[in-house]
Amino acid sequence: MLKTLIKIVALAVTMTAATSARANTNLLTNADFSSHPNYESFSRDVNNNIAPGWAVFGFGNGGIIDIVGSADLNSTPSQGAQEGGFSFWNSTNGGQSTITAPPGGAVYVLGQDSAQENDAYITQMLTGLAVGSTYNVSFDWAGVQLRSADGSNWNGATDERWQVNEGGTYNGFGSQSFTGGTTQVTNVIQVASHGFTGWEHASFSFVAGATSEAFNLQALSTSQGLPPFALLANLDVSSAVPEPATWATMLVGLGVIGAVARRRRQVLATA
Repeated sequence: MLKTLIKIVALAVTMTAATSARANTNLLTNADFSSHPNYESFSRDVNNNIAPGWAVFGFGNGGIIDIVGSADLNSTPSQGAQEGGFSFWNSTNGGQSTITAPPGGAVYVLGQDSAQENDAYITQMLTGLAVGSTYNVSFDWAGVQLRSADGSNWNGATDERWQVNEGGTYNGFGSQSFTGGTTQVTNVIQVASHGFTGWEHASFSFVAGATSEAFNLQALSTSQGLPPFALLANLDVSSAVPEPATWATMLVGLGVIGAVARRRRQVLATA
C-alpha cells in the first residue's frame, strides 16, 4: 500500500514538473525579434509593423525603433539609411566604449529612441492567459547614444529606463504613461556622452485580469534631442507557477503517505 502511494505521489510530482515546463513557454510571438522585414524600422506611422507579432504606435516625430543584429552593435556600418545614416557611438567610430552583445548570445536587439519628444511604444496582444494567474516578465537592457553619419551629432550625457505595461491603454502623445493594467519601470541608468552602459537584467511580474491583454513596452528618458537610445534583448513573458490543482494533488498524496507511515509504526509498536 505504501509503495503504491509513493508511486502516486511520484506521478503527481512528474505532472507538476511537466506543468511547470509548459508554463515556462514564452507567451510572446517573435520575442527574440529574429523575424523582421529588415534591420531598421521607423515609428513615423501609427501602427507600423516593426516585426511579425509586434505593432508600433508612434506620435509626433515618433523617433526611431530599430532591430539591430548583435554583431552590428559595435560596428561602423550605419543603420537607417532612410534617415541619412546613423550608428551607435562605439569603439570603432570615436565613441567611449565597446558595445558588447547581450547575455546569452541573443542574435537580435531591439533599440528605441526614448526622448519624450519622439514618443512611441511597441505592443503585442497576449492571449490564452489564466485570469488571476501570475506571469513573469524578464529581459536584458542597456543604454547607448546614436551617432549621425558624419559624427557631428549627437553629444551629451543621457539617461535611460524601460517601462512595461500589461493590460493598459496609452494616455496619448507626450504622456509616456498608461491607464489601467500593471505598469512597472526599471531603474534609471546614466549614459555618458558617446557611451555604453553595459547590460542589466530586469524582471517583473503581473496578475492577468483577462484572458487577452495588451503587452506594451516603451523606452523612457528625460534627455531631449541628443538622442537617448535604449537597447533590449532576451525578452520573455511566461508563467512558471504550476496549476493549484496539481500542487493540491501532490500535497494530499504526501499527507496520505505520512498518515499511512504513522499507522504502520503504531501497528508495529503494539505487535
